Amino acid sequence: MVIVRQAAQDEPNNNEAPSYGKELPDQFQRISDLLEKNIDFLGDVRELIRERAVLEKEYATKLQALTRKAAEKRNVRGVVASRVLGDDPIKAWDDSTLRQRYKRSRQSCVC
Repeated sequence: MVIVRQAAQDEPNNNEAPSYGKELPDQFQRISDLLEKNIDFLGDVRELIRERAVLEKEYATKLQALTRKAAEKRNVRGVVASRVLGDDPIKAWDDSTLRQRYKRSRQSCVC
């Protein structure tokens, strides 16, 4: 019985709500500082992503220009290359392919 009475005396009065700073630890300042740091961090991340987007856009534009140049060169040289190498330059040539290419080149030749 003595133990039960001591526990009852140690408990706060149920009619009073616990207040911050007395019974409950007050963490407002810590939470506020943490949120402020997180907001600053997100602002930095947002800025980095914007800079990256600009760089990627520039890269894409330059890559498209390079692709256009290569396509133009391929089109100009492609006519000559297809006559020399054939339609499929990595295909192995056998005797029948050589004969066929020779016949085509003789027909297109103006002699």
